[in-house]
Amino acid sequence: MGLEASTIIIEIAKNDISRRMEIISQLHRNQIIYELDDMGNILIDGFGLEKRREKAEKDFFIKYELKDGNVVKWVYVKMEEPDIYYRIKALYCVSRRAYIDALKKRMLPPSYINLAKSTLRCEVVKG
Repeated sequence: MGLEASTIIIEIAKNDISRRMEIISQLHRNQIIYELDDMGNILIDGFGLEKRREKAEKDFFIKYELKDGNVVKWVYVKMEEPDIYYRIKALYCVSRRAYIDALKKRMLPPSYINLAKSTLRCEVVKG
């Protein structure tokens, strides 16, 4: 039996541009597919939304897990309760080209697509 498709929503105040860009940059570096809603919130599609207890100070982070020889990317978003996070098994792309195409299909603003390309170019140079 497969995991149920879910969406996690990261609510960000419209004027908190630096936080939004920090999170979006992390998503780009990890090639995790996202969308933006009309309010500017970040929507991350994936599978198996669940609550987890984690000792972390961050509002948002990504973890990797090796499972059955495959790397699984998990996205964590802090809830109101201390040390409780929503986590979702993220949808991601295995190639940079597929990732950019997936973002284009979600009709993100051109500035976000350009940021994705720039971020991925920087990651190649670092790697």
